[in-house]
Amino acid sequence: MSGYSKSGRIYVSGLPRAVVMACLFLTADLFAATIDTSTYFANLRRKLSVDKKVSIAYFGGSITQGQGASDRAVTAWRPLTTTWFKTNFPQATVTEIDASWGATGSDLGAFRCTRDVSSKNPDLVFIEFAVNDWAKTSADIQPYMDGIIRNIWRTLPNCAMSIIYTVHNGTIGAYDNGTYPPAVLAQQAVADYYHVGSINVGKKLWEATKAGQGTISTLTVDGTHPTDVGYKIYADEIAGVLKRYVLTPPVPAAYSPAALPAPFVSNTVDNGVIIMADQLSFPGWKNSATGSARFPNEISCNSPATKLTYPFKGTAVGMDWIPGTDGGEMQWSVDNSTPVQKSGYASSSRESYPCLTNTLAHGSHTLTLYVLSTKNAASTGNYIRMGALFINEDVSGTATHRNMANTINPFFYLRAAPSAIVLNTTVHDVFSIFRIGLSGKTYDCLFTGELGQGPHRIDFSRAEVVPGAYALSVKSMAHGQSIKKIIAPE
Repeated sequence: MSGYSKSGRIYVSGLPRAVVMACLFLTADLFAATIDTSTYFANLRRKLSVDKKVSIAYFGGSITQGQGASDRAVTAWRPLTTTWFKTNFPQATVTEIDASWGATGSDLGAFRCTRDVSSKNPDLVFIEFAVNDWAKTSADIQPYMDGIIRNIWRTLPNCAMSIIYTVHNGTIGAYDNGTYPPAVLAQQAVADYYHVGSINVGKKLWEATKAGQGTISTLTVDGTHPTDVGYKIYADEIAGVLKRYVLTPPVPAAYSPAALPAPFVSNTVDNGVIIMADQLSFPGWKNSATGSARFPNEISCNSPATKLTYPFKGTAVGMDWIPGTDGGEMQWSVDNSTPVQKSGYASSSRESYPCLTNTLAHGSHTLTLYVLSTKNAASTGNYIRMGALFINEDVSGTATHRNMANTINPFFYLRAAPSAIVLNTTVHDVFSIFRIGLSGKTYDCLFTGELGQGPHRIDFSRAEVVPGAYALSVKSMAHGQSIKKIIAPE
């Protein structure tokens, strides 16, 4: 039985949490700096010392981006932490993966985890969503934090993770009251369940204000994003933990992969897929470019009474939503549920990323959007705009697919790692199969070999192929052209 006392101390199985954490994380200060010192950081130590090659993913919001720093590439906590690894492990090649998106929380994070994190094969992932989750309830946080952890470990069982708790002027007062921000407590409950470590840099910033080193106003540029001094406080706290738990302990003789227990919550969002607008086509909706770096295309409709239906298989669905001064109103429903009305009007345009529902039963569903004739009195139009749809697809051992139109190569869009690729070649040649990111970047070559004209089946071990949303391109080495037909078994 677990719960929270009024004093803010956390109890697990009748024991004070500090006692339990001393066993799991060897830390004395609740939330001050909790890092899993057993299996998973042991894997990181081996990766750094034996393999001498490590990739670190920084997965979070604008604080992870480095907003407020004089130089985001140098003085923010992310580059400072990467520099720590390079300095203390000079024999290792350290690669930084910047998976930060400003003004986004763990909900969008769960949907983009495969695309932006797991598919990059990191060895360590820092997860920072506490500030952008600060106003949400546990029910609006834990399905996504649970999904992020499960997504990473299902794909990369040797990967180390640490949750980073930052702070802003809306949450720092919790420490004055002897407790913790609700989002921190909600995320830590998930972390405790999986024995994932955490580092509370936000509390360290609060401690700096109590020590007379500044205020939340002077250590941040706007109450949220740290100055260089504030970022150094964050980075120094992380470095101190890494020194104790990564630099000092012995290197294990072998890797110890994570074994996933049952989900912490029943509605976990652990297999998120982002379907970009240029992959969508509906009667009455127009495809156009937006200029947005995140979602460079949009679909829009300015015609009331237009209906969009989208069938999918999964347990959650969301959207990239683009309100504006000409926005109208719409209703959405799933499987003829009671329609929910949303307004697309805003005095200034700013994207949001709502998950419409995450409590669907496993299986097939249909999302319906209906453009209404009503609108805000100040709106100049009835536009409904979207940059993408988000689906938490059912995790299964069966590969499903979506053919993607692409001007460079015909892509094969994977939802899960296949056991085989079946293709028809039109010439006798040497062919290669490449794993391609959704941006078009080539990650690796999965197969190279000579094939005759006709159908071929190329078998893979599931361990060799990262599950998730990415693409395959099959190329003829002599002709320099992609094969025109790619098929995968259902």
